[in-house]
Amino acid sequence: MRGLFPELPLPEGGTHRVTGPAVKLSATPGRVEGAAPSPGEHTKEVLANLLGLNAAAIGNLAARGVIALTAVLPH
Repeated sequence: MRGLFPELPLPEGGTHRVTGPAVKLSATPGRVEGAAPSPGEHTKEVLANLLGLNAAAIGNLAARGVIALTAVLPH
């Protein structure tokens, strides 16, 4: 279907089919550049950069099981 559902590589291996641009324009073609982030992939950066938590506070949350600092993938 003209690239409507391209397969993209996943960081952990394998591929994932995504929805590409529905409209094909010759002068400004759309493209899919990468898969969506894995759940939990940016937790540390969000807590530090957007909420201002320091490394100790983030570590405390992780130790208590409130957050995961690595990608949590469904099985």
